[in-house]
Amino acid sequence: SSDLQDPMLIDNENQRGELEDWEQLILANNPQILALRKRLESAQQYLNTDRSGGNPILTGELEASDYSRDMGSRDELRAGIRLEVPIYKGGTVKAESAQRRAQKMHVQAELQEKEMEVRRLVLELWQQLYVLAAQRDEVQALMDYRDLYLDRSRGMYELDVKTNIGDAMIQFSEARLQHAKTEYALALEIGRAHVW
Repeated sequence: SSDLQDPMLIDNENQRGELEDWEQLILANNPQILALRKRLESAQQYLNTDRSGGNPILTGELEASDYSRDMGSRDELRAGIRLEVPIYKGGTVKAESAQRRAQKMHVQAELQEKEMEVRRLVLELWQQLYVLAAQRDEVQALMDYRDLYLDRSRGMYELDVKTNIGDAMIQFSEARLQHAKTEYALALEIGRAHVW
């Protein structure tokens, strides 16, 4: 165990920023939110094309064929143009447009729900980081006190006044363990934020 070293937890020192910055960063990089935004763009594009649903449609077709036997009656190349002019729209265009609007509204609702959920989770994480940072300061003060207590007990032991050095060593080890737990919990919470 004397060869083991604690890992460097560099991010633990600069873990807290402004809540709004965290929200913007996570909302901009969350894969589920990005996917919902793309779906919303797609739904908007469908709505834009539905507006031209009653207009004439011009379609071009090209066909190329190659046969292993020469039949003489088959066309190897074909080209065609088709023009569709709707004479009577009926309710088809309106129904499709209403369905597209409903889909867009559904995607908007999903996006807003996901954004609210992420904001709530970011707030909880930000608060947890604040609590862990305060706990780290508390544990650091306890470690300093236990270190002084250990030095005092060691001095008393060497002077043969008291023999409570074992108790002081145990309390110092417990304080170090609590410090390590707090640092690793802080690192895990910061890592969790980067996963979003």
